[in-house]
Formats: sequence, structure tokens, C-alpha cells
Amino acid sequence: MDTRGANSGSPIIWRTPSPDFTVGIHTNGGCGDPVAGTSNAGTSFEVDALEIAIRDFHGSGAKYVDVVPQPNNPGQAGEVFRHYVHVPDAVSNVPNNGRVILVKGTYTKAAGNTFTAGADGKAMTFLAPVGTVIIGN
Repeated sequence: MDTRGANSGSPIIWRTPSPDFTVGIHTNGGCGDPVAGTSNAGTSFEVDALEIAIRDFHGSGAKYVDVVPQPNNPGQAGEVFRHYVHVPDAVSNVPNNGRVILVKGTYTKAAGNTFTAGADGKAMTFLAPVGTVIIGN
């Protein structure tokens, strides 16, 4: 695929049957030219430094939730790349004064998204950085 300068920061999307899945961040654009040594490039989410920077963006101990299951998810841990799919899992496992980060979407009661936040004495902040989140309807 060809990209151009100013595409930097765009997602690199793996087009799967459903859903599409972002695998990295575009960093360098331009047609591949073996003589000039130019090519399109990006940074994979598998690069430890990028994964750590993204993971710690919302503070250590933040727990992440996305209603869409991850393809080939090696296990839910509330991490950016191994997120929970149910809000109660994050509520139970977030540390005191931690953050529950929710990806936009609808987390239905029928799917098990009912909980009482703070019942165990923990304080927490819910954050939906992009888009609308609906819980429990």
C-alpha cells in the first residue's frame, strides 16, 4: 500500500473478515524505491517501548475494557492489548484510585455488565476517551 508524508500517526489496519483490527502506527510515507531507499513504514504494537507508552498513558494500574473481543486474545488481563470485554471485570480488578478506560460502545446488562462500583471501598474513575459509552441497558 502506498502512503504519503502527513499520514504519520494513522492506524495500520489489518483487514480481517470482521472486525478490522489495528496492528500499529504509520510512521513514514512514500513509495517503495530500492534505489532511493524509501519505503512505507510503521511501528507495530508488538514493539515493547510503544506498548509500554500506550499502556501507561492513563497511569499505572488502569484497566481497559472493549466490548469487541480481540481476535486470538491470549487471555483477558485488562491491559491495552489484552482488554476485558466486561465492565465488572475491570471494576473488580482496578486498584484503589485507579481508572477504568472504556472503548466506545454498548455494554449490555444481558452480556453481564452489571456491577456496583465502590462496594468494596475502592475509589475509581471511569473514562471514555473517545465516543459514547452506554452501560447496562
